[in-house]
Amino acid sequence: MSSPTIDALIRCLRAAPADGPLRLEAVDASDWKEIAQRARGLSVAHLLYHRLQTLEVTPPVPPPVWQRLQRFYLESAGFGMRLRHHLSGVLAALGAAGVTPIVLKGAYLAEGVYRNPALRPMNDVDLLVRQADLSAAQRSLLDLGYHTARDFRPETEFAVLHHLLPLNKEGAPPVEIHWTIVPPASGFAVDVEGLWQRSRPATVAGAQVRSLCPEELLLHLCMHISFQHRFSAGLLPLCDIAETLRRFRQALDWGQLRERAVEWRAARCLYLSLRLAVDLLGAEVPDGVLPTLEPEGWDPAFAVQASEQIVTVDEEPLPMTHDLARVWGAGGLQKQAATLLQVAFPSPEILSRVYPASPSSWRIYLYYPVHLAHLLSRYGRTAWRLLRRDEEMVAAAERRERMNALREWIRG
Repeated sequence: MSSPTIDALIRCLRAAPADGPLRLEAVDASDWKEIAQRARGLSVAHLLYHRLQTLEVTPPVPPPVWQRLQRFYLESAGFGMRLRHHLSGVLAALGAAGVTPIVLKGAYLAEGVYRNPALRPMNDVDLLVRQADLSAAQRSLLDLGYHTARDFRPETEFAVLHHLLPLNKEGAPPVEIHWTIVPPASGFAVDVEGLWQRSRPATVAGAQVRSLCPEELLLHLCMHISFQHRFSAGLLPLCDIAETLRRFRQALDWGQLRERAVEWRAARCLYLSLRLAVDLLGAEVPDGVLPTLEPEGWDPAFAVQASEQIVTVDEEPLPMTHDLARVWGAGGLQKQAATLLQVAFPSPEILSRVYPASPSSWRIYLYYPVHLAHLLSRYGRTAWRLLRRDEEMVAAAERRERMNALREWIRG
């Protein structure tokens, strides 16, 4: 579901000064406002501004739109500076406790890949520590004034989670402390010990930490955008992949990457995400490599579905969850009712991931009304419009249901 403004935005993001003047034939000066708005909705307004500073574009960006994009960029820069300040304190506290984490995703990408925190804003901080260091890591952050909804319960949560509950502090981004990089039920087979062995020293926020090796960094980004985000986080995760490919183009061992993707059962994540990065953003994958990564059962329609989801996620009229789409797509009233009951009344184990009660405690049952009230307040209008077969909501539900099916193919 492309449009002239989306096409123009993508052309700006993939253009380079060496390519010469960029002529956007399908847009006029009045379209720049919408281009900026879509860039904001797809989480790349700061990257658009940065890219336009080096490009000669026709039609030129009108001054009011340029000022708006500049404001987005400066907001991103300010947020990046504040995050770096808080992250510096977190990493210092962990270091004092003898814990050296692997810094994951955005917090590492900002400095290690983009080399400019303004170009990689983030909502939280993800750190990977060894299981033996979890208690010390959590205690260090609690001593810094962070707090969590409830205590960690290793006897039940190692089996279903891959990180501690977020640690929060007034004015600071949430911190998630991981012991692996994907949920246990995901179907992937990540070799966490090997991941540590292949990790590399890095400097983030002035602290000596570890980073994933380039191959596993790239593979993790591909797994995150495809399986965990389901291509619902806008264009920024795809830009992360393209920028990582550019940053490590001389260092990437494609044979090792292919081998690791098969080992982790993530070959489909890797191929689909790289395919999109190449097709949409012109990402730098060496000639002849993509065909060697193509998995069995590949259908080009998968790339169409995923790219449609990426560029339309900011257009959804109301919150549309994958569970709600699953209810809608169950087929027949009886199956829809059964699926709705699963969503509305999850198992105590699942409910305990959100609410501060043990799944074996009678108190967990007190949270079912709270859970129902939350669902109704957040998704009641969406469900009502679906029941009325509102065309816009039906289209959004069908798109999400297709993404559910694509996710199952990715799990393979």
